[in-house]
Amino acid sequence: MRKRPDVDWSKRPSHAHYFRTRAKEIDGHIHVLEGYSFPNNGSNTDDHTHRIEGLTTIDKDHQHVFNLRTGPPIPIPTGGHYHIFYGETREKDEHRHYFYCRTGNGLGYFPEGF
Repeated sequence: MRKRPDVDWSKRPSHAHYFRTRAKEIDGHIHVLEGYSFPNNGSNTDDHTHRIEGLTTIDKDHQHVFNLRTGPPIPIPTGGHYHIFYGETREKDEHRHYFYCRTGNGLGYFPEGF
């Protein structure tokens, strides 16, 4: 198979990561954070990060906003990488929820040699 001349193979193509985590219970309820990171170009060994933002699930008639950046890529021995992110939701009704998450492997890469 011939390599595509329009792709710079020295840089990894844009990709995103799926994430899902439960925030710490506060005031007798929890929220789930789930979605996809914003796409970014990067490899398993550079220092790229991804923007993560969204709304939590609704519980006790409210939800929270979250907005942050992941840490740098952490290589996976079998190929690919993941990112770690953690933080707290924005305040709602005088409380916040804390969370920690490991993303899934990158999504959207061309197969090697494509």
